[in-house]
Amino acid sequence: MPKISRAEANRKIKQILGKIDKMDKNLVKDVIKDLKALRNDVQLSLTSAGDFESRNLTAILSQIERATENFKAKLSAQTGVSQTTAWELGQNTINTAINSAVATGEGLLPLLSNSQLLAMQTGTMDLISDVSDSMKSKIRNEIRRATLGGQSAYNTMQNIDRIIGISKEEGITKKAEDIARTEMSRVFNTASFLRTKQSEEAGIKMLKWWLTAGDERVRDDHKQAGLDYSEENAIPSEEPFDVGGEKLMYPGDPLASAKQAVNCRCKAIYIASPESEMI
Repeated sequence: MPKISRAEANRKIKQILGKIDKMDKNLVKDVIKDLKALRNDVQLSLTSAGDFESRNLTAILSQIERATENFKAKLSAQTGVSQTTAWELGQNTINTAINSAVATGEGLLPLLSNSQLLAMQTGTMDLISDVSDSMKSKIRNEIRRATLGGQSAYNTMQNIDRIIGISKEEGITKKAEDIARTEMSRVFNTASFLRTKQSEEAGIKMLKWWLTAGDERVRDDHKQAGLDYSEENAIPSEEPFDVGGEKLMYPGDPLASAKQAVNCRCKAIYIASPESEMI
């Protein structure tokens, strides 16, 4: 396709970022929806068991097992789909940036191998399994205490609500949200970074800058990175960002500490440098 202007490239990249932001919000809504369904399933299993006695323990725990496995499967599927789309959009931002430097055609750069994406999706599924299994264990313990006469059904459900943490977005809810948001953003930024490396190898030099979500939830180190590495202060793509004393190639860099990576919604934005040429 013909070369486009820098302004047109920025407009298209902004549209892609809008899609990612919408995906982020929808994914968090799905997490809460799935946990509410889980909570209702748990409550139903308790109320339908009849007498809250130890003889009903096996049946109740079996229902809890099904409910938590269903939650795990749903969340894994939802995050997997979002990560696949983020992988494609991350590459598209670089394709657009390249198109502001040169006319592009089919086969200019090969598509990224999906092996990296699959590895990241597998890692995300492991995180989801850990959170789900931890939740299941805690819920089972509460139910055992109740059936053995250690607490009432009402108090048991209250404790389970605290474990899930929907009302205050804490506990399992916060952990599940953190995983979904962090890993989708990481996939997007990783795809952009790897695509940029391809462009560099093809002779198209790129610049990058740090874009925050622009709200009160942005951590101080990332706000500072947004100022230090604004669009006007873009740096060569092969140089790292200095974020809170850590050298990061992009937001969500695997080398980043949890302090800098978890729940990060920042993006590395790339644009072709003015002197870019094809080899």
